[in-house]
Amino acid sequence: MNEYFVGIFENDAQNPLSFLKDECTYLDTLFMGKGIQKEIIENKGVDAIAQKLKMITDKMTIFHFSGHHGNSALQFSDDVFNNSGLIEILNNAKNLKLVFVNGCATKEIVEKLTNVPVVIGTATPVYDHFAKTLSTSFYQILLTDPEQLRYSDFIENAFLQARGFQMGNYYIDGDKARGLIPFDDLQNRLNNYIFKVNANAADFHQRLTYNFDPDQYPVNRSYRMLE
Repeated sequence: MNEYFVGIFENDAQNPLSFLKDECTYLDTLFMGKGIQKEIIENKGVDAIAQKLKMITDKMTIFHFSGHHGNSALQFSDDVFNNSGLIEILNNAKNLKLVFVNGCATKEIVEKLTNVPVVIGTATPVYDHFAKTLSTSFYQILLTDPEQLRYSDFIENAFLQARGFQMGNYYIDGDKARGLIPFDDLQNRLNNYIFKVNANAADFHQRLTYNFDPDQYPVNRSYRMLE
């Protein structure tokens, strides 16, 4: 399956996220030359994004959103897009394997995306800079070998490694001092992120496999080896 990354980055001029542009630019550059088709949609507004999604929903394999979220809706640059609509679109995207909703308290979306193999989101509000650094670190690790996108275990490992880098060496750009963030606060920010694998998603094994080792495929556990 050819990978197709769709990244939506929507900022609110009245309440701008300072590091959203940095995240968008980084991921746009990162996906170049990886053999992955990408669609970066930045501050186009609700109607333009809705029209675009109608054309590419069945092509995309990775969906990423970064921006404000609240009151059961994504905040776009001109209006809101209700969670219920997005959930229905993504649950019916037949080739989608990974969704990352990188905004404040996106747990409702994570919980209701039951027909997407891998979903990442947040339980509570998230800091803009922290969201940017975790997101960019995750995709950087994941794309060191794009073959990893075929396996849910590898995607999870990339996410856990990104968490580890945050835990080990997180600082705000331009401030090299260590120990600015108490460890408990840092741990809470990391625990805020939710990583969910929906093993019962339709056609899970056509979109992803559980594990790179064929002996670990769930179907093999249903059979016994012949003597």
